[in-house]
Amino acid sequence: MSNLKILRTSSNLLAPSFRLFSSTQVPPTDSEKIEKVPETKSILQLDNAVAHCTAEVKKFDFYTYINGQYMPKKTQSHFYGIHALFLETLKSREISREASIC
Repeated sequence: MSNLKILRTSSNLLAPSFRLFSSTQVPPTDSEKIEKVPETKSILQLDNAVAHCTAEVKKFDFYTYINGQYMPKKTQSHFYGIHALFLETLKSREISREASIC
C-alpha cells in the first residue's frame, strides 16, 4: 500500500517543487502557486507550423495558395507544408554563392 502511495505522489514530476529554507517559512497555497504556461509561439507546435507554412505559401506563391484552398481540409496542411519546403529550396538557390547549387 505504501508503494502505491509513493508512485502516486512521484508521478506528478511536472508539478513545481518548493523548498523550505527556514522553519518559519510557509509553503504557498494553491492560489499562490505559479503555473508555467506552455509557450504558444513555438514553431514546434503543429498548429503554429501549419500556420507558418500556409502564410509562407500565401506570401510567396499566391496561385499555389489559391489552388490549395480547393483541396480537402485534411490534406491542406500537408500540401502547404510541401510547398513551403519547395519555396525554401528556391530561396537557398538565390542566397547561395556556391556554383554547384545554382
